[in-house]
Amino acid sequence: MVNLLFREVQMKPIFEIPEPQLDLISDVLKGGRPFTLRARGWSMAPTILSGDFLTLTPASPESLSMGDIVAFVREKKLFIHRVVYMDREARIFVTKGDAHRTTDPAARYENILGKVAALSRGPFRFDLGREPWKTLNALAGRLFRPLSPDPFALLQCLSRESLEEQTANHPPPAPPRSHLLEGKGLVETFSRWDDLFDAACSEGLVPLLHHNMKNLGIPLNTPAPFRRKLEQESRNMLARHILLYQEFSRVLSLFSKTDIPLIALKGPTLAHLYPAQAPRPSEDLDFLIKTENVPVAEGVLIQGGYKPLASEGCRNSLVFWRDIPPGFRIMVDLHTHFIGSPELAAGFEVN
Repeated sequence: MVNLLFREVQMKPIFEIPEPQLDLISDVLKGGRPFTLRARGWSMAPTILSGDFLTLTPASPESLSMGDIVAFVREKKLFIHRVVYMDREARIFVTKGDAHRTTDPAARYENILGKVAALSRGPFRFDLGREPWKTLNALAGRLFRPLSPDPFALLQCLSRESLEEQTANHPPPAPPRSHLLEGKGLVETFSRWDDLFDAACSEGLVPLLHHNMKNLGIPLNTPAPFRRKLEQESRNMLARHILLYQEFSRVLSLFSKTDIPLIALKGPTLAHLYPAQAPRPSEDLDFLIKTENVPVAEGVLIQGGYKPLASEGCRNSLVFWRDIPPGFRIMVDLHTHFIGSPELAAGFEVN
């Protein structure tokens, strides 16, 4: 799951601008004045070529239209791409470089700095706000929109969770609707449903995807075979989660009869941050113990029905397994360090 949250569709900034200069551009545009800069890169070819001079003007998100070329910020970098989808209710937009095969990840209205009002190439200057360029931009917005968005881009939008402001005394809130609506518009042109299902399975996000899509009513617009697979796999993963959580409680009960301090890591310990219908994906149970307690802990697990598993090359953890009906294997990892590599773990041993 961590890999997914940091995976982005290939998207290179058209400008690598230092943060102070980026702030200057933002301040100028917010002040109602135009800003001219020189393009570098080919993501917008053939419309914008490297070396062209672009005049940016302030533009409110409400004034933008499909096909407009906008300047926006993502991770403190400036991008200039074409708008291929807008959701005014969710206040999000999706862009694409004319030379790219896939769309960019969805962005929010507040990321917009302005739009490209004019383009200068050599002795020629083109006013993109006038005809025929205005009509050509609108047509380009449809022409350059891919037939189907990237499955991982859609999965990224539809499997988001809000983990902010969580406390022990307050249940986790539902995912903000504006976050989830970022992917709702992409569904309209999406056709790679098998790829989306495979991506969700590989990332362990099937239950969360199913939960969020159901809340949005999106399954009504998806193929029946995809809905059936998503429903069935979601139930299977929920059943495995219940078995894993029961075994988690059982292991804690085994160690409660000893004086061994035990700290649970990851897995079921983070379950309260997720909706009940969409458990956090977990493959095993991880616990942190002191090195001197390893022999006793090993005996506790063996007496509890677990068998040791050879783990070559990892001196900081011991792996145990136990099969439970119906054919489900539980893996328990006992860690003595926060980091698996002995070289990296210097100073991180549990004391």
